Amino acid sequence: LGFSGFLIASAIMLIVLLFQLGIENRGREIGTLAASGVPSRTIGRLLGWEGFIVTIAGATVGSGLAIGYAWRMITGLKTIWLDAIATPFIDLHLTFKSFLVGWLVSIAVTWMAITWSVRKFVRQPPRRLLAGKLETTFHPAGPNRSPWRWAKLLLLAGALVLGFWGRDLHGEAQAGTFFAAGAAVLVALLLHTRDFLQRLSL
Repeated sequence: LGFSGFLIASAIMLIVLLFQLGIENRGREIGTLAASGVPSRTIGRLLGWEGFIVTIAGATVGSGLAIGYAWRMITGLKTIWLDAIATPFIDLHLTFKSFLVGWLVSIAVTWMAITWSVRKFVRQPPRRLLAGKLETTFHPAGPNRSPWRWAKLLLLAGALVLGFWGRDLHGEAQAGTFFAAGAAVLVALLLHTRDFLQRLSL
């Protein structure tokens, strides 16, 4: 479950980045619509529906591939990786309800990520869109002025506390503290990288 959480978060970030890249390549098209008087909200809605259609197709194909992947993993655990589970009595459990819930959740999460990534681009001035200069506006701050400074320190402190606390735990509780500490360090490093890149723009 912990590893799956990391994979899902990484997939959402990748979706946002890829969709933003696609929008950047269509900056002049969006700029033409904006210069023609089409409201930014309407442009955002058009791009959102476009992403929604792609999301449905991707979720449908991905759900089918996920079933095949899960079946192959379980088959491997029952045969060549039997020592990892010490029992061959596991089977793929799939119901229409679980398939439908997974399909709907993947569509909802992906579409929300796409909608969030579209919002900041459609608000760009038409002149910049037509010029193809879709630059993200940064507000550089010094290392002591970062709004995330205390958040980073709290996350790192929390990771240390969880790391020491997890040494006295066992089983699933210890695994939970491991993933929580790793997630805290990951978020802290991402925030630090963000501040570092902003300082480079000074």
